[in-house]
Amino acid sequence: MIFTEVSFTTWCLLVGGFHLLLGIAMLAGRGMAAEAAKRFPRSAIAGAILSALAFIWAAVIVHVAPLDFIARFKTPIVVLLVISIPVSWFWMADLLAARALGLILVLVPAPVLLATRFLDSGWRLVMVVLMYVWAVAGMDFIMAPYHCRDAIGWLAAKPARFALAGAVSALVGLVVALLPSLV
Repeated sequence: MIFTEVSFTTWCLLVGGFHLLLGIAMLAGRGMAAEAAKRFPRSAIAGAILSALAFIWAAVIVHVAPLDFIARFKTPIVVLLVISIPVSWFWMADLLAARALGLILVLVPAPVLLATRFLDSGWRLVMVVLMYVWAVAGMDFIMAPYHCRDAIGWLAAKPARFALAGAVSALVGLVVALLPSLV
């Protein structure tokens, strides 16, 4: 499986760093960040980049997965996933960034949960819960991308609410980044 050799510490730093940077951006540039966030779900550039990343990641997972029952279909599946990139840009252009974000939120938890699997500390459950939240949010964004758009719109509607969300994201990032020292 891909990314299985990535350590728990590395995943904590990546996920924590993402949350911390997102939170700082939301706190530092409240007005600009809120407007950028509102534009994100319909952003063609963000949609193209995130969907390409997500489909390539999915193709690599299918290619390297030890699934004997689909062994003879692996090449066609990988080709179809790669072909899906421009097809998604054309036929799913509306809210593509939200859908692609959802797909990434669904893909990330698997290797992270594998990295936490054999740790003895109860602190690992912080990362486990966060990854399940990501996975459920990702499934929701894939099925109903307007939920992503509406949630961002609700958060960005009031500066105090947006700042609180940024503070929570930064705090989550800090806690997650410090988890390896507690585990």
